[in-house]
Amino acid sequence: MQTKPPTNKGISTGIVIVVLLLLIHILVDVLNNGNSRADFFLWFIQVLLYFFGGLIAASSQFIAQHDLPDPTEGIANASRGSALIVFAVMWCYFVIRSIAIDDAGMFAGMGLVFSIFFGMADLVIALVLGSISGSIIRKKNELYQ
Repeated sequence: MQTKPPTNKGISTGIVIVVLLLLIHILVDVLNNGNSRADFFLWFIQVLLYFFGGLIAASSQFIAQHDLPDPTEGIANASRGSALIVFAVMWCYFVIRSIAIDDAGMFAGMGLVFSIFFGMADLVIALVLGSISGSIIRKKNELYQ
């Protein structure tokens, strides 16, 4: 019987998701000649990935620790971790891209206020969707124990 919990599966799941999302963003940015017009549409995909990535991370965490006395422990953390990795890396990408293409709108005047507000709202959405997806997997697996 396994006694030590495995590593957090949210990390590996979040990294895979964010690499795919970064590739999509870079491709769309290149096709739009560096213009970030598609960010709002791609953000909806990002929000969906907060939820579905959380489901994948939570399921992977449960499978990895099914031999533990409490196999549902840490499921919500894996789910939230996946969403937070996607959030953090994508916002770093947005800031770096804005610096690289000299997009002053993100760092000046009301653009800065809107960027901070939208970033905070996105963080809350990532935490909420990560928590919801983790609790779905936790409740599903508690029913079968």
